[in-house]
Amino acid sequence: MDLNTQKRFVRCWQSEHQATMKILALLKKIEEAEFTEQPTGRLKNSLNHWYQKQDQACQTVIQLIEQGISGEDAPSQCGELLGKLRGYVEDCYYPLWEDYRPES
Repeated sequence: MDLNTQKRFVRCWQSEHQATMKILALLKKIEEAEFTEQPTGRLKNSLNHWYQKQDQACQTVIQLIEQGISGEDAPSQCGELLGKLRGYVEDCYYPLWEDYRPES
């Protein structure tokens, strides 16, 4: 991958990670609100928004895989740019790669 593609790959994963962290926090807030019988409408709307953001980030990564731009070793190639997210991306990327890799 060229440097611009690596940067795009990293931005997608940063967005996906941010969305995932927001989703987990919102799920916890919704659970607490339901337990205390508080309204959850706004929380659920926000949750849907973050699910959409997560899906958008994943769709871009999937496109890179399907187009053959992002290979099986993409997290390794982008390791320095990923920094602390490298392990997270390595764990999440391989299943996407298996599902969407181009046919040989």
